[in-house]
Amino acid sequence: MKKGLIITAIVLVVLVLIYFGVKGVFLYNYNSTLIEDDTNLVIFKESLAKDEVVSISHTELNSEEIYYDYENIRFRNDFSNSTTEIIGNEDEEKIVNFKNDNDVLLTVQKTPSVFELTTKFEEILDEENISNDIEIMEFIVNNYNKDLNVFSSINNFEKSREINIQTKLWMNSAENITRIEGDYEGYIISMNNDVTYAVITHDADNYVFTFYNNYPISEITSFLSTIVFE
Repeated sequence: MKKGLIITAIVLVVLVLIYFGVKGVFLYNYNSTLIEDDTNLVIFKESLAKDEVVSISHTELNSEEIYYDYENIRFRNDFSNSTTEIIGNEDEEKIVNFKNDNDVLLTVQKTPSVFELTTKFEEILDEENISNDIEIMEFIVNNYNKDLNVFSSINNFEKSREINIQTKLWMNSAENITRIEGDYEGYIISMNNDVTYAVITHDADNYVFTFYNNYPISEITSFLSTIVFE
C-alpha cells in the first residue's frame, strides 16, 4: 500500500514537472514575440483611439477633366502628363504606377486584402467574425502583448503569439488613421515616410491608392470623391 502511494506521488510529481515544463516552453516562445511600445506604435494606438472620420461625397468631373479606367472603376486622372506603367497580367492583380521620370506619384491596386496576413491570423479573424481592416486594426491594438503565465491555456499562448507576430509585420510606421464614410467607405493611413495609403472598399474588394510626396488629405479626398464604380 505504502509503495503504491509512493509510486502515485512520483507519477504526480513527474506530471506536474512535465506540465510546467511544457508551459514554460510556451511562455518562453510567447515572450520572444512581445512588442516594445515604441514611438510609432504609441502614435498608431492614439490615432486609432481618436476615431477620426472624413465624409466624402461623389463629385462629377467638369468638362476639362478626364477619367482613368482601372479594372471596374474610374477616377479623375490627375496625372495625365505623367508616364503610366502597368504591372501584372490577366492572372495577377494589376498594378498601375503613374510616374514622373523615375519617381512614382501614385500607385493603384485592386486587392482582396490590403495587409499581408498570416494563415493562422486569418483563422483567428474568422473565429472573431472580423471582416474589415479597421476592425483588424482595433483587434490587434486591443489584443497584442497579452499578460500570460504558465497557467494560461495553450490555445491562448498560440493565439496571442500569432497576434504579436502579425503586429510586427505591419504596425510599425503608421502616423495617422482616418476612416472614410459617406458615398465611399474605407480609410486613409499616413505613414512616417511621406507616403499615404487611401483604401476604398467596394463589394468585398479593396482599391488601394498609394500617394507619394506627402499629399495633403484635402487633395486626397478630392481625388477619391471622383471614383465611379462600373
